[in-house]
Amino acid sequence: MSLSKRIVLPAAVCLAAVAITVMISSAERRRNPNDPGSAAAGALHESALGKSRLAAAYREYARVAFAEGHLGAGRLFQALAVSEGIHLKNHIVALKNMGEKNDPSYDHANPPAHLMPEVSDTRNNIYLSSMGEKRQFIHIHPSLIDRALNDHSRYAARTLLWASGSDAKHYNLLTRFLDRFDAEESGDAHFWVCPTCGNTFGEEGLEGYCPFCMTHQSKYLKF
Repeated sequence: MSLSKRIVLPAAVCLAAVAITVMISSAERRRNPNDPGSAAAGALHESALGKSRLAAAYREYARVAFAEGHLGAGRLFQALAVSEGIHLKNHIVALKNMGEKNDPSYDHANPPAHLMPEVSDTRNNIYLSSMGEKRQFIHIHPSLIDRALNDHSRYAARTLLWASGSDAKHYNLLTRFLDRFDAEESGDAHFWVCPTCGNTFGEEGLEGYCPFCMTHQSKYLKF
């Protein structure tokens, strides 16, 4: 994929967010279930499991990057780990609002052994992460969002939408960073994460308000 095509991904995600938000509002007027056994709850559980694993993986990739002297890559992975943790937290809050209890297997600070990532060198970790994020926003989260919308659950659809939008942003950040991995300026790169929805920004795409949830830039977490 060319650089120009990757740069337009965040804009496309924002347009999709607007469209799906309208769909959520329409569905919510018809029904607002509070069913912990619903299809929407199942979609949240499925996404939460993946987010738990990704948060653990990115923390480990950050450790490796700093050990290898790749400071920019280390900060990128730190930002991604926090973003995935925010998605996980939002999923758990949504599940609680739907009547579910917190599943301890989603404790991303201490994930079970089967959730721990395979670790390689930093360049390969970036590449593998970009492919994983691409799979998330193209193949996994769209179907989960559909399940939530069909179940008319605003809690599930909103947090899944934020997670999917961030997956696309993560893919864009990772692939662009990989393109300039050997450049000296890559070590000076910084990143920001919205504490509300987990949206992630690079220096070139930093916005005054989060386009997903309208949180002000002053509240962003900087890495």
